[in-house]
Amino acid sequence: MIRTIQRRFPELIELYDNTASLQDRTATTGILKTDLVPLWWRGGYIGRASGRAFDARQAPGYAPYTALTFDVAVRQQGDVDARIWVRINEVRQSTSID
Repeated sequence: MIRTIQRRFPELIELYDNTASLQDRTATTGILKTDLVPLWWRGGYIGRASGRAFDARQAPGYAPYTALTFDVAVRQQGDVDARIWVRINEVRQSTSID
């Protein structure tokens, strides 16, 4: 299944990235400004899409993630597009973990 995802996922990314109507709906939509993230303690992909480089899998951490090395996907724009790209990067990393 992972090989199938690795093979087909780039097609989905290209479709998203090259579809103007999707970009119109996601870029600059639903922005959470980076200065508001700490005030609301936004975590998860919403916080990471707004510049908060925090991932509970690493800190405080829990198994099995404490035994794995991975980068925290972070964007600064804070919009829906940034959230999608955080998720895209998380899928890429997930499918490359040995």
